[in-house]
Amino acid sequence: MKRMTKRVLPLLLAALMVCALLPATALAAPSLTIRSEEELRDFAAQVNAGRSFSGSVVTLETDITLNRGMLDASGKLKPGTYAPWTAIGTEKHPFQGEFAGKGHTITGLYVNDDTLNYQGHFGVISAATVCN
Repeated sequence: MKRMTKRVLPLLLAALMVCALLPATALAAPSLTIRSEEELRDFAAQVNAGRSFSGSVVTLETDITLNRGMLDASGKLKPGTYAPWTAIGTEKHPFQGEFAGKGHTITGLYVNDDTLNYQGHFGVISAATVCN
């Protein structure tokens, strides 16, 4: 047993030294950075298709305006100028990661379907953190 310990200990120490040399990002959870409406809508589609983002950090890097120009000067909705929002996360595929808004805003969210449950920016989250 003593002989085996002498062989294993140097290997463990070598492995620890290699890990210490790796940048912290190499050991961190995968992440996603969102900088545009297209990336935000793509993120929602990925979650709703089954990618939970569990263990990942999703970061909003800038303010995003969805449906820019959908209101006229009086504040009324201009027909045909908007795309409805599909909430992030469903009962079958909830968002399970961390969403860091970093103080940024998302405006112009358009939801108008009274047949759907769980409407809003996020629909269903589970074991997730959402902060701004």
